[in-house]
Amino acid sequence: MEETSPTPTVLGATDSEVLAELPPGRCSDELAASTGLVLSALTALVTAEPQAGEEEIHHDRIISCRFLLSMFALDSLSWATGKIFQYEALLIAEELGWCYLLISFVTTTAEIVVEFIASALTPLIHARVEGMRISSRSLACLATKAYAGSNLVALLVYPALGAMIHLAGMKDTVMVWILVIVRTLQYSFCNQVGDQALEMSRPYWLHSFRGTWLCLLGRCPGLLGLRRKASPESVSYYVTLLRFAIMFALGSVYVAVHKNDMFRWSLAALCLIVNAATSVMLLRQLPALSRGIVEAAEVDIQGESQRLAEAASSRVRPFGSLASAERSYLLFVVIAFGAPPQALDALQSVLLLELSTLMQGALVGLASLLVLVSLGLKIKSLPPSVPNEGAAEAPKVAEGSHRWQRFRLGWLLPLLGVVLLLSAGVSLAVWIGGSAIFAAMVIFLPIGPLDKFIHARVDTFLLCYDAGKGSDLVFWQNVLQVLVNFPLLAANWLAVEASGCKAAQDQAELEAASSVILVGLVLLGLMCAYFLLIEPCKSRDRLQQLVDDALGPLTAKAAD
Repeated sequence: MEETSPTPTVLGATDSEVLAELPPGRCSDELAASTGLVLSALTALVTAEPQAGEEEIHHDRIISCRFLLSMFALDSLSWATGKIFQYEALLIAEELGWCYLLISFVTTTAEIVVEFIASALTPLIHARVEGMRISSRSLACLATKAYAGSNLVALLVYPALGAMIHLAGMKDTVMVWILVIVRTLQYSFCNQVGDQALEMSRPYWLHSFRGTWLCLLGRCPGLLGLRRKASPESVSYYVTLLRFAIMFALGSVYVAVHKNDMFRWSLAALCLIVNAATSVMLLRQLPALSRGIVEAAEVDIQGESQRLAEAASSRVRPFGSLASAERSYLLFVVIAFGAPPQALDALQSVLLLELSTLMQGALVGLASLLVLVSLGLKIKSLPPSVPNEGAAEAPKVAEGSHRWQRFRLGWLLPLLGVVLLLSAGVSLAVWIGGSAIFAAMVIFLPIGPLDKFIHARVDTFLLCYDAGKGSDLVFWQNVLQVLVNFPLLAANWLAVEASGCKAAQDQAELEAASSVILVGLVLLGLMCAYFLLIEPCKSRDRLQQLVDDALGPLTAKAAD
């Protein structure tokens, strides 16, 4: 094997210098057998492997890479718990004769307010829990602690609520609001602190994943041939596939059992126990699991650290100091990631409560299969970047992929597809009526793959962009999400009220769901028009230029 020189990090140090304090091979020895099993289970679908001949050099880093991947698996498991108890409130509301879309808006509004507070407080919470110095390692540690705390609270509180609902028969208005409040505090606050910390650490991940392979189906990468060298693209798509596959598996089970109280609460109890047990095991072994995370960038909240070459990024930059193109990025992601979820929540409510179990299973299966196949084919198309391959071939393949990462083709085109599909589905549901709901749902199926592609391509941009600035953008993205969600919620509420959805009447609820989708459709259409017609007229500081410039080195990064 041809000898290569150590790869420098952004600090100017080489990987071997950064990891000099990490004794090779000790990390796995310090892991308890139970923690090792948990880590293997969480990364059974997607895992990280070292390059041939570098197993010892990168041993601690491999463990930490698997730990970072496991955090997204744990986040997906926590999401399942939150969704189960959100739907529990909806089911009780339906029995009481309420319009469940209004209850969905109430829970969403409370969730947005609390997530806004949690996101804004994350740096302060980090300072109290992990210290003043922010780094990729400390952010990952804070996320682990937040998830563990959230899952322990859920394990203590939700079984008691279940006993009150099904043993004491407390299916009334008070119980609906108790569920809404408890879920908001447990999931929306505690989990959001973990989500914010984890997302803020992601722009630095390439320094830890450098020199590793990402493998689908864990230790059996040859089964599908989906084994790719870590790059901005591969990391983004593998993580997207990991999260969706877990959500799909748990969602499918829930759809199959949700109409049976015993089976539904058995699934909820299993999720609660697994979440709490796995997060506590990871928390107990946190020093060993996080030791190999490369501290490629480290800043001080008070501006006292001098380790970074770019000393200006000593804290999260104020919004006013962001470049115009960066503010355009925030406008795009806040609307693109904020409007569809509310429309999808309306769709999920109709799917869950109006369609038969057979139709639910068929739609969920088709939608999930479409997303999984699309992501799998995309990963399959990525260049393997096998070491010692011809240098001329790998960059050529990567460049072909790079063209589709450009702003207009990679970001705007999929979003326009979402707008067109939403338009067609809403038109069918409104003009034909309730009998067309299944056909409208079928039209909505391709929205899933398009939405995942947009998320993955935005993540690729953040991994290619300056890590410190990218972390700032993630912080402001989560904080500013409320600015679009609150007006959108108000518009949705008015639309639902205008449709006459005040009780559990199927036709009124269908019209209300269509109204919600229409509101999101208008907002997405206006944003697409802005970036297609108005923003290109700017002479500089355009989002398209920012994205294309950041993705320029993508070929070199993929080929390494």
